[in-house]
Amino acid sequence: MCLKVILKNDYIYDIFINGVNIGKIEKYYNKIHSNNTYLKCSLEEYDKNFSKDIFDEIKKSENKKLQIMIDSREIEKISFIEKAGFICMRKSYELSLSTNDLKYKNSRDISIVKANAGSDKYKECSKMLYKHYQKTHETINTLSLEVDEFMDLIPSEVYYYLEEDSIGGVAFIEENEIAYICLLGEHSLDFAYGIVSKVFDKYSKLLFECDDVDSSAMEFTSMFKVDFTNSHNTYVK
Repeated sequence: MCLKVILKNDYIYDIFINGVNIGKIEKYYNKIHSNNTYLKCSLEEYDKNFSKDIFDEIKKSENKKLQIMIDSREIEKISFIEKAGFICMRKSYELSLSTNDLKYKNSRDISIVKANAGSDKYKECSKMLYKHYQKTHETINTLSLEVDEFMDLIPSEVYYYLEEDSIGGVAFIEENEIAYICLLGEHSLDFAYGIVSKVFDKYSKLLFECDDVDSSAMEFTSMFKVDFTNSHNTYVK
């Protein structure tokens, strides 16, 4: 059987088996994480006999690591890319939480402070988050932005608490979504509980995306009853 992988344009690889087009693999890029080429597979059939050769051709053409984001329920696609040598590097969970899901009870009240973009404390909190974000992504697809560029992308408000004159935890919030969180201090879960309480004072639902490679996100999620059955997974080759 004859396999051909043809770059149709700047963003699409057409896949042919025995002269028949069985679909396409689209590529795209992420300026925040620019070291890998991102792929999306749209094939009529996922024949594992060809998977390694297909992605080897694409990797040779791109001269970069390849990255695929895929729902954990897409079993056929996962089997196809795993056969090609892709490794699952991260599982992400999109959570919609209510007070009924909360199981953590705080052991102490924490003084929570708010800072806005442009202030010295905001910059300090942003740098703390930047270092944490760098660390959680370094084995998957390293962060391509400098800290000032990073600050332009994150929410303009941050909540934090002090532990022995140092920042023990930060949470960047947009309405009812906790966009980013970093928990380093001894009492950071009590801080997180205070953040959760602030959100639930205004909203019935709290939104949060949790990556299993992010220790702070997992620690935060441990406060809730969460169903980890389905996830959105990151595969890298």
